[in-house]
Amino acid sequence: MSVIGIDVGGTWIKAGRFSNELKLEQKEKVRSGAAEGQESFFASIATAISNVQDTPGTPVGIALPGPVTIDGARIHFMANIAGMDAWNEEGVDIATAVRAHVQAENIISNNDVASAVLGEWRFGLPAGDIAARLLHVTWGTGIGAGFVSRGHSHFGWEGGHIPLTVEANGPTVETETQVPALLKRARDLLASGGTTSELDATILVNPAEGSKHLVQVAQAGDALAVQVLTEAAAAMAHGLHVMALVAYPTHVTLGGGNMENGEWLLAAVRKEVDRLSVGIRKTSLVAGMVHQAQLGNDAGMIGAAIHAQQTFS
Repeated sequence: MSVIGIDVGGTWIKAGRFSNELKLEQKEKVRSGAAEGQESFFASIATAISNVQDTPGTPVGIALPGPVTIDGARIHFMANIAGMDAWNEEGVDIATAVRAHVQAENIISNNDVASAVLGEWRFGLPAGDIAARLLHVTWGTGIGAGFVSRGHSHFGWEGGHIPLTVEANGPTVETETQVPALLKRARDLLASGGTTSELDATILVNPAEGSKHLVQVAQAGDALAVQVLTEAAAAMAHGLHVMALVAYPTHVTLGGGNMENGEWLLAAVRKEVDRLSVGIRKTSLVAGMVHQAQLGNDAGMIGAAIHAQQTFS
């Protein structure tokens, strides 16, 4: 029996139909309709499903960018979706909203990072090892985290909100590591003068190109770029240690847009993980456990399909 995985982003929705052995048979993408509001958004998800659906009974897993209830039925909030960018205590019934636009009998949802970690567990570093406990963190415009043990995704964390101080409204892992903040920090340091740098402020305004530029210049030894990314790596390492003390993973993978810029950033995070591995922290996380994620932007779609297969098989 085939299965469908849907990965929802702020701009695009990716859909894949997979065989029973989880081999990709068809892949499509549609615009999310996020700016047009909730109705348009769920209609776009339905279109993505219908584009790859073979029968109405094909199980569908949906990876959503927000907090999904533990039963995979409702979502409370999605920051980038017009009309859903404020907390809804009751939550929106996802399957009902989608079925208003397409016939689909079996629908289950999960947080997007919780889905991605399931994909990484099955086809990435642990390669489906049932004994593996995988902590997966995405590093891009925001920070997210998910955890798998015994082959099941247990939760998606808002790991970026781990505080770095005890101050109210103080810095968090996300405020110190998200790509827009890093680029702003680099631009501010450039504007302050006093330091010669190869960084180009005109490139640093674009998140994708700017993050790549920042890493490339740091790799060449530029002191300002190294400073910005080393501080970010330290904040990320702190967050990983906190999460590891809760989950005690056997593997940690870093994915997301910022991790697609080469090995330099991974090495910087590993160095900071080692620096912070003192006392009992050494029992939960060491640098050798931290690796690059393998599936790139398809992890959420693949993980959503696995979740549907686990739920409806």
